[in-house]
Amino acid sequence: MSPRSGRNLLLLILIVALALVAQFRPGKPKDVPPVWLLDIDTSSIDRIELLRPDAILLERKAGTWLLTAPIEAPANPLRIEQLLDITKSKSEVQYSMKDLKRAPFGLDKPLAILKLNDHVMMFGGTDPLSFRRYVEIGETLHLVSDGFSHHLTAQATDYVQKKLVADEVRIKSLTLPGLKIEQTAEGSLLVSPPRSGLDAKELLSAWQSARAIEVQRGDPKMLGETIRLELSSGVTTEFVVVQKSPELVLLRRDLGLTFLMTPETSKDLLGVSLSSKEESSEAVGDIDHQALDPSAQPPSDD
Repeated sequence: MSPRSGRNLLLLILIVALALVAQFRPGKPKDVPPVWLLDIDTSSIDRIELLRPDAILLERKAGTWLLTAPIEAPANPLRIEQLLDITKSKSEVQYSMKDLKRAPFGLDKPLAILKLNDHVMMFGGTDPLSFRRYVEIGETLHLVSDGFSHHLTAQATDYVQKKLVADEVRIKSLTLPGLKIEQTAEGSLLVSPPRSGLDAKELLSAWQSARAIEVQRGDPKMLGETIRLELSSGVTTEFVVVQKSPELVLLRRDLGLTFLMTPETSKDLLGVSLSSKEESSEAVGDIDHQALDPSAQPPSDD
């Protein structure tokens, strides 16, 4: 073997050895499973308390989540999942609370306290260097990346179901001003009075899937035309049209809440039934005003 071949062989052996060292890293500790904030089965949770200045209470009854305080309304399932998913946040550092005081970690005046059944999570301040949040659970202080605090501080109305009709029920009949659509026993749609050019199935589907972009508290005394939905659950839900443009605003008097819809959704929900009625009344109004105006001049021959 020539000296050059020997050097090449040694170089090859060195490369293989370095590759093995890089792959197996002698002395490297084995991967440790992550530590979650709360290692529980969230499907077993049926009561959520979010304690802050306006405490929020959410309860699951007969498989359906309800907002029961500070207002009573169907709850937004997405918001429920977001709260439950906080338990799956990775705890990056843990300390024993035995010899620690709460004040330095913002736990004397916590951002919020989240109770999931009997499990309690207390959210304090953030670390000034890493901006990770301190969370106290039992006798342990956790430090976690904060991607959830906006859920803890959201308004109570943000936890209200934004769909006008829940997914688990179907509309049996829809009554709009001057129009009613009913599901028959045979599965067809009965429209009264008959309306040419009306796609009753599409209109019913629009109400079935309609979702508000915002929910706010509303005055139950506000007036407007009434829309009535008879649902497969046996419940009748009524909405009052308190504003039609530029966005549609619907009031549920029984909840004391208003639902703000996009202009596109407004057209889908009301365009067929109300716009033609309004346009015709406006046309009649114009004619009446012109006829009653004594200053009106007859058209010029010019």
